[in-house]
Amino acid sequence: MDLHCLPALRLAIRCLTATLAVVALSAIHGPLGVQPAVAAEPGVVTDTTWFPPEADQVRPAAALQDSGSRWVRLGIGWHDFEPLPGVYNPWSVDAYRKELQRARAAGQRVIVVVATSPAWASGTTNVDSPPRDPADYARFIRYLAGEYGEYVDAWEIWNEQNISRFWPSGPNPTAYANLLKAAYPAVKAGDPTSKVLFGGLSQNDYAFVEAAYAAGAKGSFDVMATHPYACRPPEQIAREANGRMTANSFPAYREVRASMLAQGDDKPIWFTEFGWSTTSKACGVSEATQADYLRRSFEYMEQDPYVEVATWYNFRNNFFDNDADETEARYGLLRTDFSEKPAYGAFKAYAKRLSRSPWNFVAAVLW
Repeated sequence: MDLHCLPALRLAIRCLTATLAVVALSAIHGPLGVQPAVAAEPGVVTDTTWFPPEADQVRPAAALQDSGSRWVRLGIGWHDFEPLPGVYNPWSVDAYRKELQRARAAGQRVIVVVATSPAWASGTTNVDSPPRDPADYARFIRYLAGEYGEYVDAWEIWNEQNISRFWPSGPNPTAYANLLKAAYPAVKAGDPTSKVLFGGLSQNDYAFVEAAYAAGAKGSFDVMATHPYACRPPEQIAREANGRMTANSFPAYREVRASMLAQGDDKPIWFTEFGWSTTSKACGVSEATQADYLRRSFEYMEQDPYVEVATWYNFRNNFFDNDADETEARYGLLRTDFSEKPAYGAFKAYAKRLSRSPWNFVAAVLW
């Protein structure tokens, strides 16, 4: 057989399989127009590349499989990995590879977010600062894509670059667009099959998205990512004076979508972080309410099939905070000791329901 024909043959087989599945399911369930939307694939942000004690790095694999998670989001810290230009920390090279392999062995697809900068690249000791030259970041992520591409499905370019916490010089859509434009071809050169994600936005900051488009970001990412954190229930909407939803409303990812479509950019949206914390402090909820909001938020997304992946932040409470009653310490589905919160059961039940959905089988075929 002519090996050049193989890609076309594989595509034909996938299309035929999907078509037969759709026809069969339509016969069973009725016309396609009355079917429920394909749901976002559920995933979690894990702490394994925050490098907790070794015993805690091994335990998540079994829990991930038990939970029904389909995706994990892991982070790689550039500042630790490349302490000097072109010099890669041998410990980091091996340690990150091990965690990526563990995620794969647990049946997970993998998103890797690459953020932080070494001082030589940023000119400051604040590791959250972006590099002065986007080409330095592009060269590094090109190396990562070539080194780890076999384990990674998507590369996320920075994290919450729309807030000063993670872009300390002040949010700068033009500077971020330049980073994105440098990174996109670098990732594709090292790992052509992976997707490139616009860095996950802190809340649904559609104004930042619009400014990034104005700076030329279009064409330099495959997926828009956002972090639709909210203090309110997932269905509740607040509005600006102009009628648009406030960025801190969970449903305002629809505003991000509207901003994209206004640019003629019909790309999917992934939630690379979202969740509610079980702190007793501001914006916190009870453990029972966390479970309820988890279920309701996933069900809400079903209305919008362009939301393809949603990774809950995070899989367990921050191990270094030991379940402290602080907002960032208690987003987990699990407590620090891996005991289950009610939200873990809600996540597992939702994932199990999806695994039995014939329409998600069709989505898997088409993927």
